[in-house]
Amino acid sequence: SSRIPPNACRLPVLHAPPTYGLSDRRRRRAARLHSSRQRRRDRLVFVEGARAASEALDAGVRVRFACATERGLDTPLASKCWTACADAGVDRLFVSEDEMLSIADSVTPQGFAVVCEEPRHDLQAVAHSRLTIVLDGIRDPGNVGTLIRSAAALAAGGAVVLDGSADPWGTKAVRASAGMMFRLPVASAPWSEVERVIAKAGAVTCVADAAGKPVPLASSWPDRIALVIGSERSGVRAEARSLAGLTVAVPMRTGTESMNAAAAGAVLMWEILRSGRHVTAVPK
Repeated sequence: SSRIPPNACRLPVLHAPPTYGLSDRRRRRAARLHSSRQRRRDRLVFVEGARAASEALDAGVRVRFACATERGLDTPLASKCWTACADAGVDRLFVSEDEMLSIADSVTPQGFAVVCEEPRHDLQAVAHSRLTIVLDGIRDPGNVGTLIRSAAALAAGGAVVLDGSADPWGTKAVRASAGMMFRLPVASAPWSEVERVIAKAGAVTCVADAAGKPVPLASSWPDRIALVIGSERSGVRAEARSLAGLTVAVPMRTGTESMNAAAAGAVLMWEILRSGRHVTAVPK
């Protein structure tokens, strides 16, 4: 006799059919998420592209609705995300290219997007890790997203975004992170609060500065580090400098003034996290 497949008796999952077109309410809600002030008020995130949406879905964030054009569902990853949204009971909307263009932030939208709730992470939990990156006054959302992407890829414990930096959950930052920020605890807080939490966690504040001590390849690091990365133009605030137990720079060839903040931050994170040796005291 033929063997019955183990899933043969399971009932099929019934998905609600997608809706065609955007309502005016959803169009307005999605479009206003490109304004940091409105986005922070709504606590929602516009995630563009199937790759970033896949990261959000895998992280288990609550998705309010998903949008896709016919072209946007051409890839296997987009189809997988579309099905995952259906399995989760998320409203799915088939939209035209013009409708997608009206709510997307990029000039050439990928044809797939979701609107989800902003992940919330406790600052103390973020700081109690081997390495926490602290972004100070980094106004370029591309640099913010790239630094968080590097931190997630290199297995840092979390990221803290200080006041004066670009919104980490803004559309451009999320797109620059390729959705990797959903893999990492990300918190926003003022320096006064971050300073207190860092001290309580027993972390050494390490300031990235072009005038700092060059980092040798075989360097040793403290057991717990808060790496403060400032903008290429302004650097790190004075309050963080005064607290620094270590000020470091990426060694560069003679005649080179500085590196892009995202590039320098990635190099320093890699060097810190690859080191298996730890010391309790470090030179300033």
